[in-house]
Amino acid sequence: MDSIETKRPQTPRLQVWDSKYASAKRAFAVYREGVCSSYMPWTPEPVEDETPFEGRIESIGLGECAVGVSATTGLRAIKSKANIAASPTESLYGNYILSGEMSLEQADRRNVAGVGDLILYHSHKPIHLTEKAGALNRSVGFCIPMSRFADVPGMSGRSLNTVVPGDRLIEPLSSCLRMLASNLRSSSPDELASVFEACVALLPLSLGCFSAEPLPHRGARGPTGAMLGVIDDLLAEPDLSPSGVAAELGVSTRQIHKQFARLGTSFGRYVMVERLERVRAELTSACGRRASISELAFRWGFNDLSTFNRAFRRHFGAQPRAIRGDRAFFG
Repeated sequence: MDSIETKRPQTPRLQVWDSKYASAKRAFAVYREGVCSSYMPWTPEPVEDETPFEGRIESIGLGECAVGVSATTGLRAIKSKANIAASPTESLYGNYILSGEMSLEQADRRNVAGVGDLILYHSHKPIHLTEKAGALNRSVGFCIPMSRFADVPGMSGRSLNTVVPGDRLIEPLSSCLRMLASNLRSSSPDELASVFEACVALLPLSLGCFSAEPLPHRGARGPTGAMLGVIDDLLAEPDLSPSGVAAELGVSTRQIHKQFARLGTSFGRYVMVERLERVRAELTSACGRRASISELAFRWGFNDLSTFNRAFRRHFGAQPRAIRGDRAFFG
């Protein structure tokens, strides 16, 4: 009887890229290889600075996900439309800042994350990322398929170019991220996978995704349900428009307006109310109470505070700070 050789799955291994493995002239090229291999296609460039570039990446793949610790003396990185087209999976990126500073531009807004902050952004939208020149920029970075959050309400909008400040990050998540940073080289893949799965589970909680009330018409089916689902996914984007939703669905803008007429409202009114409801829900949630009112307004697509405040008072009959019941984070 012939024997059949079974191929055993390979155990995930820690991979290391270090600019010190190459000459000074090739230092950045070595790091670039590590970035593109670890976190899907990017176009990184060194920051113009007299200090010679130094960088190191330690990363491990955990099934569909990847996690690692990176350290650089400063760089710029772009995820262009060409990079996005070459990316196989729509993913959520994140960096927990251990030292230095990271600024990120995505979805027409800029955020800056410092030590202890967590910054989240999407793989399938153009990105401009900059780390501070001349400083040691060290962070825990990760990549998670967005499909892992398919059943989490509002996760897409809340995680799009969002900074969770260190003093507002829930302790279990920050502890797990610090544990990954400390034990990446010494722990087994199974141990790392367990800690990382805890991070994945805690991310929606940290963003307040489970505090929002159900959307009106959430149970709608057919074309109306599909339309409202697209709006739900894009609700946090300031440039959300009927034409944008129509393009997503492959229908005419006129059809979008007709659908809302059947619901007895308009596109603009519906979007405004949904955004206001999301802000109000976060104002009264444990996680949302740690954020400023302006931060919550911008998070949910408002780009003008005076417009937001007037709309909030008209809709709820009270100021945002009165709904929350304190003045500590008004701004």
